[in-house]
Amino acid sequence: MTNNNLFKGLRKRDTYNSLVGYLDGGQEQMRYPNRLASQLANSYQLSNIVDSEGKSWFHENKEQMRNFTEQQVQELVLKENLEPGQTFEEEKILQRQRDEELLRQQQAKQKEWEDWQAEKQADAQEHHDIEEAKKKEDGVVELFKKEMRNKIAQEAATYVMKKAIENLPGLIARVV
Repeated sequence: MTNNNLFKGLRKRDTYNSLVGYLDGGQEQMRYPNRLASQLANSYQLSNIVDSEGKSWFHENKEQMRNFTEQQVQELVLKENLEPGQTFEEEKILQRQRDEELLRQQQAKQKEWEDWQAEKQADAQEHHDIEEAKKKEDGVVELFKKEMRNKIAQEAATYVMKKAIENLPGLIARVV
């Protein structure tokens, strides 16, 4: 018998020494990614520079600088619009007044829009109420028609009964 036939269907178990040898150096080496960047980002030294959302002081300063430059541009535009003999402070006051007037106009338009919306909603409600009243009226009319039909049918039945009673002696006389 050969060794191949001897282990056919069975599995050879590893010995203790073969397992230790595999763990000591016989296994393939797995390469892990370089985590230096995430370790530095989470370190104490960089935590002072970057906040919890990942924004650095540079981004915050950049936004502050952008706001500051926008303000300077607005002031330059105001200075350019100065009329002879007018001071910068006067122009700022006039600009503020113009801005307030624009704001009032926008608020008036907003109020007008809201009033129009409310009026439109009230009209829709009124139309709905009218439709509901028509439905109720139609129901009342149908009920009246039904009652009238019943009354007419009842009167007709009463008339037929009266005529039958009136003709009853003549019918009895014919039969006898």
